[in-house]
Amino acid sequence: MKEKTGSLVWPITLIAIVLIIAGVVGWGIRYSKQPKPQLQVMAVPYQNPQVIYVPQPAQPEPPRVVYVPQGNFVFPDSSYRRLNSNDLLGKTDWELAIGRNEIYARHGRPFVKQYFRDYFRSQSWYSEDTSFTENRLNSVESRNTVFILQEEKRRGSQYSG
Repeated sequence: MKEKTGSLVWPITLIAIVLIIAGVVGWGIRYSKQPKPQLQVMAVPYQNPQVIYVPQPAQPEPPRVVYVPQGNFVFPDSSYRRLNSNDLLGKTDWELAIGRNEIYARHGRPFVKQYFRDYFRSQSWYSEDTSFTENRLNSVESRNTVFILQEEKRRGSQYSG
């Protein structure tokens, strides 16, 4: 009788070890298949334009200033990203003209043409500054205004003159 009881200990122990290993391995597989959290970025509209300071990594220079427009813009990132021809596709002559002039308007440019003056004065973010000069535009903004104007002239837009 003792021999039969003793002979059952090893198979039961072996089965227990196999089950434990299978459980640990199975848990590891389930854990590794769980979805990783994803970073979600949300754009939140604001009423007034703001200036954010974006520090550059380990440089002795002061942080670069990036104007982040809030509101309805044709080209919301035209103050810090070079526009390309794909950005202009599908835009009407009016949208191109507004998109070009919104770059100036962000800096407070007063407008001579009544339709631009009326449009930008209706925007909550626009604040006219009679001391405006084009020197306020950064190199990306200057390049983008020229780039958009070239497309307007190519199309023969009534707003390009």
